[in-house]
Amino acid sequence: MQIVQYSVFYVVESVMDSSSRISICGSEMMKKLFKAHPWSMSLALALSICSILIFLGYYLSWRWTGMSGKTFWDWMQLFIVPAVLTIGGVLYTHSRSEDERKRIDASQEAEKQQALDKQREDALQYYFTSLSELLLKEDLIANSKAQVLAQARTITTLRMLDPVRRGMVLRFLSEARLVDLGIGLDSLRGIDLHETDLSNINLRGAKLSRSNLHGSNLIRTNLSNAKLGYADLSGAYLSHAQLDMANLSGTNLSNADLSYADLQGANIEDAQSLKGTNLYNAIGLTNGQKETSKAKGALLGIEAVSPSLPLSSAHVALEGKNW
Repeated sequence: MQIVQYSVFYVVESVMDSSSRISICGSEMMKKLFKAHPWSMSLALALSICSILIFLGYYLSWRWTGMSGKTFWDWMQLFIVPAVLTIGGVLYTHSRSEDERKRIDASQEAEKQQALDKQREDALQYYFTSLSELLLKEDLIANSKAQVLAQARTITTLRMLDPVRRGMVLRFLSEARLVDLGIGLDSLRGIDLHETDLSNINLRGAKLSRSNLHGSNLIRTNLSNAKLGYADLSGAYLSHAQLDMANLSGTNLSNADLSYADLQGANIEDAQSLKGTNLYNAIGLTNGQKETSKAKGALLGIEAVSPSLPLSSAHVALEGKNW
């Protein structure tokens, strides 16, 4: 008998202990939910209390609740307005939360871009400073070790910069006559220089294969013997550019302006696309190259200077264009 009593006490104690643990867990969960979603949980609690009062008032006929004797239409009217308000509140809250999230994301992205831009500007200024010091201290023409150092710094910097700043580096190398030593020219394969001003600079022999030069200003640029295989030169301005002996195999030259460009020895007929390419008064084209280029959609005659074209090939207009 005593054993039975102990067993009963043990079972009751276990059940009470389990109930207590469940209650505690439930309480902790409710606290977490209220902390994470205060408005939603408060609304849910208020609706739950109202629902319980309505049910009890109708089922137990509590007159003070005004629920006894209600018809189906009364119930519909009773629930439609709260339901609409509830749904509207939830949608409004969700919309505000989504707008706030987008605002935070946009702010974080702007800060990230500002930090990246500052990092690139610092890298550019450091490059200019270090190369200037190297030019003043060392004779780069005679010092092969200094040339290697300058080349290494150029490669590292070009990989860090955006297209516009990369163009500034190449212009610096050209004006400092460092490209005559080959510095920077061997590190341009696959480089992104789209819509960059590279006019009137020396890129003779540059390895620009598979590079992105879409829409770039290359007016009067020296690209003699340059490696431009499979590069994107679509929409680029190459009027009066030197492209003699340039490798144009697989190059995209669609809608590019090569009016008055020097193409002696360049394999322009092997270009990937010549659709809309302006070859008006281009120098050095053989009759065979002209026929092949025309068959591929290039413009060689007076139609190349038509103002209706997206890229006017009138070289006078290009001469006066501000870059």
